[in-house]
Amino acid sequence: MTTITNDFTGYSATIRKANPTIATIIRHVRKSKAIDCLSTTHIEVDGRLMELADFGNGPVLIAR
Repeated sequence: MTTITNDFTGYSATIRKANPTIATIIRHVRKSKAIDCLSTTHIEVDGRLMELADFGNGPVLIAR
């Protein structure tokens, strides 16, 4: 199970498919962002939390 959330925009989506495609994850990440938003999107995959941060220099994936 994969959960994508963004506290700033209030977006939350849960993908129940065992292995979602990269295109599906990217689509949800795009939906989670506000236009010109420099916020962090949280991605949890099977209990492992990661953050996708974009602070103006392109997205960076941070494993927690």
